[in-house]
Amino acid sequence: MFRDSEVPQGVIDGTNRVFTLQYAPDPPQSLLLVLNGVVQRPVADFTLSGNVITYVYAPQPGDSHLAWYRTVAAPPPLAPGISKPEAIGLISSRLGSRTGLDDYIVQELVMAQSALEATEPLPWFLVAAATLGTSPGVEYVGLPEDFLREHAESGHMGSATLQVSNGWRPLRKVSIHRIQDMLPLQGPPTHYAVVGDKMYLRPIPDTSHSINLLYYAKDASLNFVDKNRWLTYAPDVLVSYAGRQVARYLRDQSAAVLFQEDLALALQRLATQTISRAVASTDPRFKGFEDE
Repeated sequence: MFRDSEVPQGVIDGTNRVFTLQYAPDPPQSLLLVLNGVVQRPVADFTLSGNVITYVYAPQPGDSHLAWYRTVAAPPPLAPGISKPEAIGLISSRLGSRTGLDDYIVQELVMAQSALEATEPLPWFLVAAATLGTSPGVEYVGLPEDFLREHAESGHMGSATLQVSNGWRPLRKVSIHRIQDMLPLQGPPTHYAVVGDKMYLRPIPDTSHSINLLYYAKDASLNFVDKNRWLTYAPDVLVSYAGRQVARYLRDQSAAVLFQEDLALALQRLATQTISRAVASTDPRFKGFEDE
């Protein structure tokens, strides 16, 4: 298969040297890379690893480049997002290809994730579901270890449902004070309150019940994985947040300002995306509602 006049993907900002092709050239020697009308020389001007092009010198704003190459067959679509090593490389390249910062960048990525997961609105890709099991005579169930907060949609009484003989019944969310004011009778729960790491129920469960909970979950830490949901669905947010912090650590004010500008745009995009999904999920014009 031939690929003609493909634009390598990546930011042309005067510091980024890493760009990706849709496919890996096969054979690698088939790649013809042209920057501003000038054919680039392998090794002297760029290197190729799989589908990743790394320029010796970063293209400058206003530059343009195109690629022609052959590939044996169309591989599966590229996975969304970027990996932790790619995030580290991207931040490093935007800071002038500094070296020796990898461990520090990882910690800033981890801290950025923690900060973002403590900020509203939480993004759509952190929504998760869990089934909790009650015990007879015990007034609460423990919440999932990765619990951040409940996920509630407009028009719903709460984010928890109880399994009953003919399906699932919504539980009504109330305050813990309301729970405490209710008589400690036993039976199938109808109300709940979330406090700390527990969900308190009234009536107190009389037998074992299953409760389905929709909630926002903490993402896997980049201390332990090479790719998580943040790097999959919002890599620009995490990279710009961590990059800003690294730039501040290096006392590189100009880079910090650029990262901050990128972060503002990335957060705006993510908030718009999250709100759009929430609206679509509750708009009856999008079919599938019981009361149609």
